[in-house]
Amino acid sequence: KYMLAPQMCGVYFSRLDIKSAAEFYGESIQLRERKRMLNDLLKAIFSKEDMQRLFDIFSAQIDHKTEIYKELADSFSSKEIFEPMIQKAEKFKIKLQNIVDEFEGAI
Repeated sequence: KYMLAPQMCGVYFSRLDIKSAAEFYGESIQLRERKRMLNDLLKAIFSKEDMQRLFDIFSAQIDHKTEIYKELADSFSSKEIFEPMIQKAEKFKIKLQNIVDEFEGAI
């Protein structure tokens, strides 16, 4: 839920972003509503290592998107617009790592 709201996590994960992450992870999911796609992908996780691998893929996507934000901010002198989004994205990456750390206790 948090990941699907750009105002909360700082970046927008499109259906193609989620499908691409699934393919890198080794899963095949259908294009549908983003929430359902993410749920389908998360159902394939059975260990802490699997979750770490998937979240590393999402972190790489976040890094790619924040690089674009930084380029836009520099090109158009609009740091005040993009900086809050970049900060939220970095906090979201930390949140993903915290989820991985807590995942082992949930099994």
